[in-house]
Amino acid sequence: MPRPTIRWGGNFFVVKQSGISHAELDMKSSGALSKSMVVTLVSITSAATILCNAFGCRPGGENTVPNKDIKSVMEAHAPELMSIPGVTAVAIGELEDGTPCIKVYVVEKSEELSKKIPARLEGHRVV
Repeated sequence: MPRPTIRWGGNFFVVKQSGISHAELDMKSSGALSKSMVVTLVSITSAATILCNAFGCRPGGENTVPNKDIKSVMEAHAPELMSIPGVTAVAIGELEDGTPCIKVYVVEKSEELSKKIPARLEGHRVV
């Protein structure tokens, strides 16, 4: 696992790991930053990163670990998918490796239509 970096940001320290800003400590309100505070901050950041990696958190993105069964997810999202012009059907399928996925059938595949269909829904791949 990459080591977190600590950078002085003028009036605050920014703790980053894997390019994600996890915490900022405002120096105006807290005074001097002690070594033990830095160690604590780095420990909390590392623990958060480990938990996110273990449970599929992604920065600014959707969770990649499904929390619901695929049938419930497909049924919940079928109306919104079917409302996209050009979509003709929604079903449960399998990827080449046997992983279940949500399949969206279209009249004719196009780049414009592909942009309207999400890559994942609640952690399940959409193809």
